[in-house]
Amino acid sequence: MSEGKLTNFTLNEFEKILPRILNNSFETEPWTRLDIEIDGKTIDKQCVSEIFIGEEVRYNMSRHLIKVNGKQEEQKGSGILITTGAGSTGWYESALRYRKTKEEPFSKDKKEARFVLTEPFSGRLSKSKMAQGSFKGKENIEIISLSDSQAVLSIDSLEIIKLREGSKIKIKFGEDLKVIKSKK
Repeated sequence: MSEGKLTNFTLNEFEKILPRILNNSFETEPWTRLDIEIDGKTIDKQCVSEIFIGEEVRYNMSRHLIKVNGKQEEQKGSGILITTGAGSTGWYESALRYRKTKEEPFSKDKKEARFVLTEPFSGRLSKSKMAQGSFKGKENIEIISLSDSQAVLSIDSLEIIKLREGSKIKIKFGEDLKVIKSKK
């Protein structure tokens, strides 16, 4: 069962809002979305909440190279999660609880995306310094999949795209989603 945290109105309220929708008399609010490019090809589905990049079977080690804000690092863990403000209250927030990191959810219309390496591997030769961070405005994040089993990219936990070893993923800000507000 879903809590419907991103819904703006209940089913009962929808009955009151429907006539306004039909009469084109409503207000919208912009929600940030992310565009995804894999190996130079733009994916036709935009992200509203979160993107997960990692092994399809989560107990397999996920490896990737992350490039953001002029820095890069090879990482190992169970995957990387990238979120918009709309997704900052879901899976991303749960991943931060696991890391014992407290971070407030952020606005759905903010041109910011945050990322976290889930269940990072830390050994003598491998320790991530970029396990958590953000990018804003015209910035982007690039991920090169180094996973050698079956890596995937998940968009909003609704669409799964299989990746090959060496796939280059670029994530940047896309066109906003216009969401109907419940009150005028």
